[in-house]
Amino acid sequence: MKRRQRVYWGILGTIFLLGTQPANAQAIPNLAENTEVPNTQIPQTNIKRPLAQEQQQNAAVTIVTGVRLNSTANGLEVILESPTSDKLQTTTGNEGNNFVADISNAQLRLTTGESFRQEKPVSGIAEVIITNQDANSIRVVVVGETSLPKVELFDDDAGLVFGVTPAATSTQAPQTPDTEKPSSEAPPTQPSAQEKKPIELVVTGEQDGYSVPSATTATKIDVPLRDIPQSIQVVPRQVIEDRQIVRIGETIENVSGVQELPGYGGSTSLTGYYFRGLSLAYQSLRNGFRDIGVIGGRDIANIERVEFFKGPASVLYGGRFSLGGLTNTVTKKPLEDPYYNIGATIGSYDFYRPTLDISGPLKSDRSLLYRLNLAYQNSGSFRDFNENESFFIAPAITWKISPRTNLTVELEQ
Repeated sequence: MKRRQRVYWGILGTIFLLGTQPANAQAIPNLAENTEVPNTQIPQTNIKRPLAQEQQQNAAVTIVTGVRLNSTANGLEVILESPTSDKLQTTTGNEGNNFVADISNAQLRLTTGESFRQEKPVSGIAEVIITNQDANSIRVVVVGETSLPKVELFDDDAGLVFGVTPAATSTQAPQTPDTEKPSSEAPPTQPSAQEKKPIELVVTGEQDGYSVPSATTATKIDVPLRDIPQSIQVVPRQVIEDRQIVRIGETIENVSGVQELPGYGGSTSLTGYYFRGLSLAYQSLRNGFRDIGVIGGRDIANIERVEFFKGPASVLYGGRFSLGGLTNTVTKKPLEDPYYNIGATIGSYDFYRPTLDISGPLKSDRSLLYRLNLAYQNSGSFRDFNENESFFIAPAITWKISPRTNLTVELEQ
């Protein structure tokens, strides 16, 4: 009986061993596979990846079709153009002055290649580099010039946006008031030679027609009025035209300390003056030469300006002139450019006066110039049988012999 039990238990043990052997053989390879996981070496990087490696491999790859840089008030925007930017998985870190961002499940495919690089896009940023790190990830590197830039990420319709702010603008050094500066502060540096360079300021404007900068009466040469120690007043042509003056004697209304003498023999064409209360009779200068007004009247049609010299003039022009001063009329000279002027004056007592003034070159090299002044005047009076009619013609020719020598011939009738 005992022998049978032993045989029975031996058969059952053999059957148990044969039944469990395939299961144990299958379990051994599984254990071998499980032991491979802790032995696999994962590449070490400075960026910590919060996602599992299995999830990164299984995620869909997003294509980045363009890279765009936009300047902003604070710095720079780096835009990765992609229609599904919200699906990009980004991890960030830094290495010294370099901001580093790794984007998994993405691939850079540009028309210019598979990488992007831009040096000094804005002040404070040395370089922006975007490359494919491997077949499933993109690396974005922003290099600061002196320190690590500040970068913010946000999604936009255009794609994934990196808002970059250089350290120079993101953190401003506190300013110390001038009153709190320590006494040991170094003195200010001397300005360089370039900073000492004078500034050239050019001002342009139109010359006042009533201002005459120079005169010839006091010195017989053209000298600025500010350099002449005598008192000289000049009535220019612009005043004569604006006031429609028809007699030389009317010019004294713009001069102080001078009065007009009554006409010689009742004539209205002859003119004399009182300078500072002293009589000048009827003597004056014309272009710097003595002019005796008693010989005949002078028309104002060819007068360019009238100069009034106040004070003794005998040293320059002889003792026959009054101690009060003298007057010098300067006639019009021929012009190098063509000039045409027609005028007319109409007044009371049947007064009318047409004038003509033409000038220009006679030769193409402008060495020979001409000028012609014509005037006709006809007027009545409040007195009977007192009428006036005159015709005036004054041709002039200038020959430019040399750059320093001119010959001018004038005629008046």
